[in-house]
Amino acid sequence: MKIKLIQTVLLIFGVTSGLIATELVLELGDVQSLMLENEKTAQLTVFVGTPFQLKVIVKNGEGGSLQIPGLDKLKVQGESRMNNQRFVNGAVSVEQNIILDVVASEEGSFTIGPVQVENNGTTIKSNTVQFRAINQPNDTSKVKTASGESLKKQRDDQDVVCELLSDKKTYFQGEPFVVTLKIMVHGQIYDIGLKDKMNFPGFSFKPFGQQQNHQELRDNKPIDIIEQKFALVSLQPGNNVINPATAVYQVKVKTKRNQNGMFGDDFFGGFFDQMHLQQKQSQSNSLKLDIKPLPKTDEFVDGIGSFKAFTSTVDKTLALVNEAITLTLEICGSGNFDQIATPKLVLPDFIKNYESKNDFILDDSLGVFGGKKKFEYVIQVSSAGEIKIPAQKFTYFDTNSKSYKTLKTDEITLSIKQPAGEPVQQPIFPSDKQLDQQMDQQQSLEKKSPISKDIGFIEEDFKPSNSSNIQIPFWVYLILLLFPALIVFGPYRKMIAACRNTKAFKLFSKKAALSKFQGEFELLKSSNKPEQIYGLFLNLLAAKFDITTQLITVDFIEKRLLSSGWDIQKISEFTDYLNECASLHFITTKQKIDEVQSNNLFKKGQYWIMLLTNKDA
Repeated sequence: MKIKLIQTVLLIFGVTSGLIATELVLELGDVQSLMLENEKTAQLTVFVGTPFQLKVIVKNGEGGSLQIPGLDKLKVQGESRMNNQRFVNGAVSVEQNIILDVVASEEGSFTIGPVQVENNGTTIKSNTVQFRAINQPNDTSKVKTASGESLKKQRDDQDVVCELLSDKKTYFQGEPFVVTLKIMVHGQIYDIGLKDKMNFPGFSFKPFGQQQNHQELRDNKPIDIIEQKFALVSLQPGNNVINPATAVYQVKVKTKRNQNGMFGDDFFGGFFDQMHLQQKQSQSNSLKLDIKPLPKTDEFVDGIGSFKAFTSTVDKTLALVNEAITLTLEICGSGNFDQIATPKLVLPDFIKNYESKNDFILDDSLGVFGGKKKFEYVIQVSSAGEIKIPAQKFTYFDTNSKSYKTLKTDEITLSIKQPAGEPVQQPIFPSDKQLDQQMDQQQSLEKKSPISKDIGFIEEDFKPSNSSNIQIPFWVYLILLLFPALIVFGPYRKMIAACRNTKAFKLFSKKAALSKFQGEFELLKSSNKPEQIYGLFLNLLAAKFDITTQLITVDFIEKRLLSSGWDIQKISEFTDYLNECASLHFITTKQKIDEVQSNNLFKKGQYWIMLLTNKDA
């Protein structure tokens, strides 16, 4: 929290310093002019909870103590900067762009600015921007853009359209239901992913089934569909809102080639002739749900849903006094099985019982959340004779009839014998070994659950490499082993610090860090995944030069490799190789990768890996 506060303070009061700014401009990004129903004029509008951009442009220099009035009413989620230098009429024009990703947390009208900076006693001010924040309406067909087009139609025409869907708008507290994230892809896109991991505050949730990829026909045109379902259970009654989901993707756009032949800040601009990838995002609707409380009752409620049967069985009806008997209860139907706890048996005092295990079997024929859940017990009867196990009951709230219902098992009659000439047996408690076996069985069943996959169905690229199979060198292991002793004996601390600062130690550490990429490259080669070579080289370059992948540009690569002794021809060959890898990386998964091209990439890649991981390179 403190780090974020410091970053915000630095951003607002000291983002730039040193040179004299001659002009400040304040702009909004990802903001639309919209007309709500019954409105006659369009207004700049953002939706509550939806990120948009606030851009400060500092022309012909950098600002001093920069202040942004009104920024405190918005939540700053991120910040980036870009510097541009251009020749205009023989003079150098310098422009710095400070881009803030911000969110409005509540509805209202907002005025931001003017941004101002003090330079040599002169105050330079920017313009102000005004906009409103509203909750996103469920029916976007009644919201018009400035051109009079329906917002719903405009979104349908986008490259990517996201939707959150649910069967109903009203549910009972504790009732399970399904929410579907549906992503429709209309055009050619690259690197689609979710901006934030799906989260449902106020609900218990988990992925429901596997991701579904298929095609649908819209206006006789095929559209790629990605669907992931989530099983939700409400935790409290009231009006709950499921926040929009945002998909981030890239599309190719045309740009003019730099007249001077120099590469710009965009890493891809130098790779693709007159094309570069532009990042876009598509936000879904939000879902407003009415969660109703359950009607009051004096009964203990075991479940919520639509259940068909509640039965009990035993593995034998003839047994000796205190002999172990397995009793099984089974509830069948559709409902909140995940929340149904093991029922407490109602038995006479002379019948001891011990909970054993439970098991759930999915059965789609019984409904969306249909199946059978079994609860197993071990019971022992300490009295001889004809013993009746009374009927057990299961009370639930029926979501169809909106009333409470109770299911009962049948009575079970046991014939318990006293062995002739033998003393009465003592109750047999489960042994530690039996309890361990039961626990292992339970964990095994949980691992086999068909609902175990998270929302990571959309690939995220350019993640820093982090292999869990990396082994530390022996000398590192030895230092870790002796570390407590070295801390105690103070004189050794200086020796350790001195060793760590030596050039040999640093070179050895860098070499060890880079050597892992050779192993990762071999893994890609053995699994024949040439489309991932590009990401591996980005991570390698980032590790080699101690920067993030976002800062790697063609210009940066040229400068650093030149300083490492590479000649221009070799650098050109390497960037051409990256270009080829990048082109392969951004193809759609439906295209077949040419085997010859794949083999050539791996063959060339081995050469570049060896050069880049060399300590002198």
